[in-house]
Order: sequence, then structure tokens, then C-alpha cells
Amino acid sequence: AYFRWVNPEGQSQWLPKQMNDVPAPIRGFIRQSVVKNTKKNLWGHGLTRHTEPEILHLLREDLQALSSLLGKKKLFLDDKKVHLVDITVYSLLTNVLNVPVE
Repeated sequence: AYFRWVNPEGQSQWLPKQMNDVPAPIRGFIRQSVVKNTKKNLWGHGLTRHTEPEILHLLREDLQALSSLLGKKKLFLDDKKVHLVDITVYSLLTNVLNVPVE
């Protein structure tokens, strides 16, 4: 959420795509409201209490931890059955890695 809704570069790429369907007269208000609420929520979770380089460091540490846990396995708990942990991690990672913000 930080790199889409708070980071200025991410906002410039992400928000226009998200606001296309919002009627022009209220687009600015909705954008401002969503960004404000996102910043507030990220502050409450403690994320925006860090600098952007610290946030990137935390993200790298989290991704490394997941990589270490997974190792060479295809799935987290066993290679034959998908478990909730696999679904959860996949949904979070695909949201981070497959969203086209350059």
C-alpha cells in the first residue's frame, strides 16, 4: 500500500489507473480521502513511522524470511497439498510483485 498510495512516484503511476472510473467532479476528493486514510492506517500499523529506505529494508527482510522458509519446496507445508499459508503468502506476494508500478 505504501508504494501505491503514499510514495509520490507510485501515486503518479497507480492513482490515475484507480481513479479512471470515478466521476471527474469527485475524483480529487476521493483520491485525497483514500490517500489520507491509507497514510493514517499505515501510521497506525507502524509502517510510515519508518523512512522509505527503512521500509525497503523491512520488505527485503520479509521476502528473505519467506524465501528461507520455502527453500526449494514448491509449497510451505508439503509439496502435495496447498494449505492456507500458501494461499495467504501467494496473495500477498502477487500483490507486491505483479502490480505494474515501474
